[in-house]
Amino acid sequence: MNNAQDMHTDLTKVIRQRINLEGKISFRDFMEIALYHPTLGYYCSSNDRIGWEGDFYTSPDVHAVFGLSIMKQLVEMSYLLNNPVKFTIIELGAGKGNLCTQILSAALEREPSLFDRINYVIIEKSSPLREYQRQCFKSTPLEEKVTWADNISSALTETDSAVIISNEFFDALPVHLVRREMNEWEEVYVATRGDELLEETGQPSSDDLSTYLSKLEGDFHDGYTTEVNLDALSIIKVIAEHLRHGFVLSVDYGYPRADYYSPQRVEGTLLCYHKHRTNDNPYQNIGQQDITAHVDFTSLAEAGREVGLELTGYCEQLHFLMGLGIVEELEKLENSEDDTALLFQHKQAIKSLFMPDSMGSVFKVLIQHKGLEKPALKAFSFKDLSHRL
Repeated sequence: MNNAQDMHTDLTKVIRQRINLEGKISFRDFMEIALYHPTLGYYCSSNDRIGWEGDFYTSPDVHAVFGLSIMKQLVEMSYLLNNPVKFTIIELGAGKGNLCTQILSAALEREPSLFDRINYVIIEKSSPLREYQRQCFKSTPLEEKVTWADNISSALTETDSAVIISNEFFDALPVHLVRREMNEWEEVYVATRGDELLEETGQPSSDDLSTYLSKLEGDFHDGYTTEVNLDALSIIKVIAEHLRHGFVLSVDYGYPRADYYSPQRVEGTLLCYHKHRTNDNPYQNIGQQDITAHVDFTSLAEAGREVGLELTGYCEQLHFLMGLGIVEELEKLENSEDDTALLFQHKQAIKSLFMPDSMGSVFKVLIQHKGLEKPALKAFSFKDLSHRL
């Protein structure tokens, strides 16, 4: 048996032991163990999950112009925050550190005065990824700019202003799985039968979940299955509680609530990724495959607004990149690159980031602000879809 199979078997054993000890567990708790068990979880047992050689890739893996575009938006945000002497950027779940590298490298090259002021803080639960990030920055001009924190509250304690950024962070949080039965919402739990894991349904596991479900509107037929990400709402509230002045910039795949909980989306959005292939069975390859769900951006916006984090804007990734000059960057590249084959590769990669039939429409950008008047950001100069939230 190879190492991957050993780990899969060991993690399944951990889950079965917990169920045998405590009784059935919520799907949310199962997903948390599968992804974040300290030694056997998907994100905590290896650093090779992300990227072209892993199970999935993200926008920073496609082309560095993605990080450059975010850096441009950070320049404007810094100005709106009165260009603090220490400009704190906090990234949630930095993966292999590609986005951080791109932002800092772009600032060093194009905005050295911004680079000098940047204090870049990474919050990373995965020990292998944290170590990988350290090695990436070691002995580079970026090393002195990057530090790590254990949680959001500690990262925000000693700063008056900050920008919190994330790319495909919220979709990786554990979600409650719920199903419509007899015109009522039931929560999905994971139980055992012999050596097998199986699903059972029962009453929602918390008052917060019951309250959330009571607010969903739609003609949901029996069997309708979807997800609720209460962890994401808790994180937004923690950010709002500790952030005095600043912005929250979140990039992820998802929908406004009306689309997310459309009566036609009968099987929800839960997906598993393994070797760049998708499947809908979270009970196989446990600890060896990613489990993910789309993001309900309406809920993120509402959760923030309830605690003083106001909506700045919302749009598709293509609108975000267009507003920040990706077409102009493409033109610069065309005028500076003489290698025809290399130029073609760059152009194809960049276009995949913002073309509407690719990542451009799949990914959305939500920006929220606190402690300042609502600004008109370049990110939304091309289009703002806030009305859809």
